[in-house]
Amino acid sequence: MDSSNTITLGIVLGEGASAVTFKALDDLGRTVCVKQYKTSVQVADRDRIQREIEVLKRLNHPQIPTVFGSYIDTVNGRDLLHVVQEFVDGEDLSSWSKSNRLEQSTVLEILIDTLGVLGHLHTAQPPILHRDIKPSNLMRRLDGRIVLIDFGQAVQDVHRTLGQTMVTGTIGYQAPEQIVGEATPKSDVYSVGVIAVELLTGTPAYKMLQGQTLRWERHCRRLPLSVQEWLDAVLHPEGNERYTSQQACAHLKELTDAFVSTAEEEGAHTTASMISSNFLELLDDAIHDESESKRKQREVEHRKRISQEREIDRRQQEEEQWKESESQLWSEMWSSWERLLDTIASGKVSREKGLEIFNRAFRERVEECERLRHWGDLHVDVVLLWNYTTSNTSLEVRRAYQRWIDIKFVHDKKEVQKTKRLRMVHLRREVAMIGQQLELQSSWQSWWQSMLTSTSLQQQQSEMKKELVQLGSELDALWREVERIIRRYVLFDFEVYVRRIEGQIEGHGTDTHEMVLIPKGEFMMGALETDEAAEDYEKPRHRVMLTRDFLMGKYAVTQVLWENVMGTNPSKFKGPNRPVEQVSWFDVVAFCNKLSEKEGLDPCYVITGERVECNWNAKGYRLPTEAEWEYSAAAQESYTYAGSNTIDDVAWYEDNSESKTHSVGQKKPNGFGLYDMSGNVWEWCWDWKGSYSGEDHTDPRGPSSGSVRVRRGGCWYFHDKYARISFRRRDPARRATNLGFRLMRLAP
Repeated sequence: MDSSNTITLGIVLGEGASAVTFKALDDLGRTVCVKQYKTSVQVADRDRIQREIEVLKRLNHPQIPTVFGSYIDTVNGRDLLHVVQEFVDGEDLSSWSKSNRLEQSTVLEILIDTLGVLGHLHTAQPPILHRDIKPSNLMRRLDGRIVLIDFGQAVQDVHRTLGQTMVTGTIGYQAPEQIVGEATPKSDVYSVGVIAVELLTGTPAYKMLQGQTLRWERHCRRLPLSVQEWLDAVLHPEGNERYTSQQACAHLKELTDAFVSTAEEEGAHTTASMISSNFLELLDDAIHDESESKRKQREVEHRKRISQEREIDRRQQEEEQWKESESQLWSEMWSSWERLLDTIASGKVSREKGLEIFNRAFRERVEECERLRHWGDLHVDVVLLWNYTTSNTSLEVRRAYQRWIDIKFVHDKKEVQKTKRLRMVHLRREVAMIGQQLELQSSWQSWWQSMLTSTSLQQQQSEMKKELVQLGSELDALWREVERIIRRYVLFDFEVYVRRIEGQIEGHGTDTHEMVLIPKGEFMMGALETDEAAEDYEKPRHRVMLTRDFLMGKYAVTQVLWENVMGTNPSKFKGPNRPVEQVSWFDVVAFCNKLSEKEGLDPCYVITGERVECNWNAKGYRLPTEAEWEYSAAAQESYTYAGSNTIDDVAWYEDNSESKTHSVGQKKPNGFGLYDMSGNVWEWCWDWKGSYSGEDHTDPRGPSSGSVRVRRGGCWYFHDKYARISFRRRDPARRATNLGFRLMRLAP
């Protein structure tokens, strides 16, 4: 946006509910108009505002003020938007018409001028609506031409961005459809029609309102019938029956003679009184009768619509009454069902006899509901339980009942069990990782350093093992509760149902993602100057120090892991152990937080809309930085690709992928034991795209802002150049079939 330093604000030209307008000078010495909006602009809105200002800049028409640009300036501690546009030397129509006698010919010129400008806006692609046509937004220049001003509501979302209300326009000038938030180009034409009535009769719009309906006809009885018919067409309450701006302008030009003859008749009447007053009264009455006839026809159509709406309301009320009756029936059926289950469980009655009694007790009422119900379906629970108790119940009905019991009683407990099992998976992984860390420290630390560090780690390991025992006990108790519920409510195929539930839960007790401990260290990041395949943005090569141990996913995140956490699978190339793809950068950070929560870890990301902040000290899952990714891929080796100089050994890429992804872990790992760091799918990183410098860096996290994020590693679709360790690719936060990610988090 433009700088506020080049604009000097002068006198206030006017003030509305949403903005103050100033006369000002710009750096070119031009007199300009600056509109200062009153609503603070959020950082996230600025790009959208700029796009909208660009739309306004393209409104190239001699009767539309040129928009020069915009800027955001701080006023009284608030960031306010300022729009800079051409200064129009003249007077708005509202003020000018009060101080000047308007001839009919002048009114005609004003209306044709206004409709001509609207025709330019409405034929744009896409059409542009002004949304607030009224006399104060029509400026009469010194040369007499009408200029259309105040485009604060003219483009999509501008009325929200610039602080206007959601229902746009001004009371009295709004078309009926505009009042309910459904404005079209013909809504602007309606507003011109209201202005026409005001100028031709001298009656303000607000005096013609009855409720939200404009009663203009009786004020126009002295106008020629051809003019009234034109007003009928531009003020039609149904938008689809109304003139377009081009039609309104064309028909208005045909009425020139009517306007002239009206002026001549008024002049003749003033000078000679040659027309009988009785005749005029009778003529007025006839014109009124014609107008009333049209008005009554519209009211008949309106009453018809109201009648239809009332019929819909009646049916909805009837539906509510049926729902209440069926709800009462359901309450009685469920209470009786619970009593029957107790009786069957105690052995006082057989299952078959109990179901027969239940069915006989409610048959008449259920059948009555089915017979009388003529709009909508019966209460789904009533139908399901009734069918389950009917003799010779089908396998399909039994399974539907089991699914219903699962949702009603078992689902939440299954979710708790899954969460606890995931926590156990995480703890087992942590215990193993601490064991690796202890071995690693003993190999490079002195004995006394190792002893001090290992005591803390061993304590953590001991606490985790205690939690594992506790979780095991809780899972046993939960399963006993689930089994009790199933045994009570499921009267058929009990063993089959139990095995199915066990299988669903057990699937969440396996480790779907392994992590590898990556020791802290330093490395040279970027491509060598001698690397002929390298791009400029891979250079200069520079020293990077990573000061904390971390865990990196052994594999890219698989579809089975994604589905376990998110419940969906967006991938094109389906396969449980294939990498998940078609996930945006925002999808991925949301996944990291959700997995962290499932495993009892502090989430790393704070997500507010499209604004994402990272807590770098949190122990949860996150995306690696570019530096962490490249350090892990290089693995303290000097290969071109992650683990080899021969790409086919370590990567799926254009020449060997057969145009698809492959299950993870089929190629050789790199020196850290990480698979597919080159090829298969691109992997999202945290960083915004930025240029390298030759300086040393410690734990770099990339630029603080930007427009595109970095992805690394190449993919199945691209050739070998892109799979090199140092190659960098930028991307908006979009989804693609060759784009996935790898998990990372700090070491315990």
